[in-house]
Amino acid sequence: MRIRDVMTPNPVAVAPSASVLTARRLMARHGIRHLPVVVGGTLVGIVSDRDLRVGDKALADALTTLRSDLVSGRYRAVEAVMTRPVQTVAPSATINEAAHRMRTLKISALPVVAEGRLIGILTTDDLLATLAAVAGLDDEEGDPAAGPSKAADVDEPSQQEGEGVPS
Repeated sequence: MRIRDVMTPNPVAVAPSASVLTARRLMARHGIRHLPVVVGGTLVGIVSDRDLRVGDKALADALTTLRSDLVSGRYRAVEAVMTRPVQTVAPSATINEAAHRMRTLKISALPVVAEGRLIGILTTDDLLATLAAVAGLDDEEGDPAAGPSKAADVDEPSQQEGEGVPS
């Protein structure tokens, strides 16, 4: 099975100049944990929900409103916290290759790039949904004799609308 068959196409993306607060809001609105960072459709970085965490809560609570805004990322650009260079995968790669790479590198998302352009993203959620489908876990949901279904524990891959990558 190839990446193009299981990836999430046209992922929500963000510009490097966008604020960390904007990135957090996009992630919350779309229920996602990774945002590719693009300039004109070209991938320049990736930011995860972990990259956007404030840090020590006790410290953040003690700060003034202005300082809290600064720490929260309201005025900090995504490019200051994004990961680069980015590990990517081609749409023609196999899911086995991608899963092995993600596990080895301990990452949970691979942007899918073709001809230098971001066309999708492969996440652990996409791989788990594929595993559930291939293993037939979805078929067991309606069969009481099969016992409790594990498919209920697997989230479906996020479907993004609207803010896809500009072409």
